[in-house]
Amino acid sequence: MNRGFSAFLFFFLIIIVVLAILAPVWWNGGIPATKDTVLTNVPLAVYHQRALHGEESLFWCHDGGCGFPIHAESQGGFFHPWNFITALTVPVSWVYQVRWVGAVVFGCLAMFAFLRGRMVSLWGALVGGIAYGLGGYWAARLDMLPLLLAAPVLPLGWLAVEWIIGGRWNRGVALGMGAIGWGLLAGHFQLTIIAVFGVVIYGLGRGLSMKNFAAVVTGVILMCCLGVGIGGLQVLPSLELLVRSGRMTLAGLGTGDFSLFPLQVIGMLFPRMFGFQRTVRFDSVEEWTGGDYWGSGVFWEACPYMGAGIFVLALVAMFKRYPCAGWLGIIALIGLVLALGNYTPLWSWLQGLGFKGFRIPARFLLLSAAGVAALGGIGVDAIADSVKRRWILGVVIVLAAIGLAISLWVASEIMPAVGDTSEWMGLSGERLERTLTHAQVTLPPWVPDQAVPLGALMVLGLAVLLKLPRGIIALVVGLEIVFFACRVLPPSMDYDKLKQDARVSVSDNIDRVYSVPLYRSGGDWNRLKAVPANVNWLSGISRLDVRGSLFDERMMRYTQAAKEEFIGGGHRLLGLAGTDVILSRQELDNPGFEKISDGDVFAYRVKDAVPIAYFPEQLSSLTSSESVLYALMNPNLEIGRFVYLEGWKGIVVTGAESDVDVKKWKNGVIELNTDGGGGVLRITEAYDPGWNAQLDGGSVSLLRADYLFMALQVPQGHHRIRLWYEPPRFWQGVGLSAVSIMMFILFWVFPIRRPEPVEDFEDEEESIIY
Repeated sequence: MNRGFSAFLFFFLIIIVVLAILAPVWWNGGIPATKDTVLTNVPLAVYHQRALHGEESLFWCHDGGCGFPIHAESQGGFFHPWNFITALTVPVSWVYQVRWVGAVVFGCLAMFAFLRGRMVSLWGALVGGIAYGLGGYWAARLDMLPLLLAAPVLPLGWLAVEWIIGGRWNRGVALGMGAIGWGLLAGHFQLTIIAVFGVVIYGLGRGLSMKNFAAVVTGVILMCCLGVGIGGLQVLPSLELLVRSGRMTLAGLGTGDFSLFPLQVIGMLFPRMFGFQRTVRFDSVEEWTGGDYWGSGVFWEACPYMGAGIFVLALVAMFKRYPCAGWLGIIALIGLVLALGNYTPLWSWLQGLGFKGFRIPARFLLLSAAGVAALGGIGVDAIADSVKRRWILGVVIVLAAIGLAISLWVASEIMPAVGDTSEWMGLSGERLERTLTHAQVTLPPWVPDQAVPLGALMVLGLAVLLKLPRGIIALVVGLEIVFFACRVLPPSMDYDKLKQDARVSVSDNIDRVYSVPLYRSGGDWNRLKAVPANVNWLSGISRLDVRGSLFDERMMRYTQAAKEEFIGGGHRLLGLAGTDVILSRQELDNPGFEKISDGDVFAYRVKDAVPIAYFPEQLSSLTSSESVLYALMNPNLEIGRFVYLEGWKGIVVTGAESDVDVKKWKNGVIELNTDGGGGVLRITEAYDPGWNAQLDGGSVSLLRADYLFMALQVPQGHHRIRLWYEPPRFWQGVGLSAVSIMMFILFWVFPIRRPEPVEDFEDEEESIIY
């Protein structure tokens, strides 16, 4: 059979496998995601589609409580090619599902392509691709599309290095820069940065065995730099926002959140042994819950599962010293060590180098997941082509399976009580106690989560003993991975039902809403839920509670203060934000509220909420932002009468009344007409450096008002006012992306003469495979 046609068939087989596993989740109207994702990423996908049709703005969302720059929201990925294509071509009810399944397919195919580029057999490449795309690392992140879209970056980066080494220097650079740009445009940069780290290590390691080392290093540096350039239109605005984001400055963002607990390393083989649980903190109330899918289990981020079969194949590849196996193993080990986070001093050292924003060490397991998957694919060939002493390898695998089974049984029988175990092991801490508590349930080896890996090892050992072809070996290992992929998929969510339930009895025409966090453990979705993207798009309403990743520090401080004030019985900060409705599951007793509906969710109108644009009676100037926020928290402050300005100099304010007529408040544009005595016009929209203002066609300056909002001076008489939002550095980013894409085309189309490739020494020794 033609080699190219065979590869095409295996590409097609990977797609079929992914669809067979994932597609049933969203058949019949379901959503292939966990609960948080349904109320975050799905509405973002809908918003994106509407924006491309001119109904919303790609840059500023007015519905986000006080408004926020939606283009820089890390969950959006509005400029990613796959998101763009699906938004333009797929019906709105299917857009997120198609994006989700496609992202998994891309990850599988990228690893398949890398292994084929290393001349691994089709069966080995198939196993490696499935182990990577459907393994525990990505299964734990199936509901986080921006992260999932970064899956192809690392294997394609490795393939780019191999092309550079193999003489296709220009196309190797182009492939690498395209892969990095692909990951960055998804909107969430952390996994792409980790992947680039793995590509650099691989490139330097592989280049060391080549005489054209300088050419390899030059190519790797070029593809990294130009890859960042391709993602410029997403990277530059996000970095600008990151500088003033609370992510880098506010307390509470622990840099070691989700460090991999050392005992969880055994989860590489047995996924539930020390996992499938998480601590959930809702409004200072902590719940310890067991999960029934990976998105909420294995401490969610800290999911090291790879599969017993693929792990053994990876060890065989390392033992056989196949080309590039050593560096893949080193990368996998580095990822595991960094994933331990606070449990090793290396993490503190890494933070000192400037990686302060990297607060989830377990994400470095990406390097381990990719390294082990690639080694596993190579291991299929290593076993199949082992002529001498193959029976010894088969016996070792069978004995290992038996030994693991006995060890699990003994451990389940002799494990003492939790308190005694902590003392017995010389360890302490809440994390250990909870881990061991759950281990007593999951440790017995005869449940499927333990029995399947043990059975896979046993069958794999027998296949090696009987000298079965590599297709059978691949089938055994692949079935183990597929079993857990099917077992731990998130439950399907009915989007239409969720949308109907979220609306409750509140009409869509309410402008701004604060929803008291309505969390409740369990799977009951017949409720309204506060979401971490600043907006409840499902109900067509918004709230002030900001918990996103790159929101302005002032917005985070203001909303946190508003939340604390509300818990204490007040609502002045909410009223100053124009929040005219408060939602709660419990009845509220506050003289400033007027009940407008009840039922599962009570709705109250805030009597003294300020308009979205108005002329205040009195002004005051304060020099620092902290003093403004402190002044706003004064219980004697009369909402709507006083406005505090920052940088107020020489403004003349009249005492006459003025009328405000709001003509437009959408698509990143605000249009107003004013008539009367003039003064300072306060606009209840979040201040951002990207806002521009015109008064009767002439440019005017905007001021910060009441810590978070905007204001401008308006003379006496009738005037037309227009404000519009342009993301800072966005057009510079567009230019950078355009130049980088042109460079990509040039590198791909026009060959660049480089020195002839020199094969590494390992290749000469193992030419039987390569």
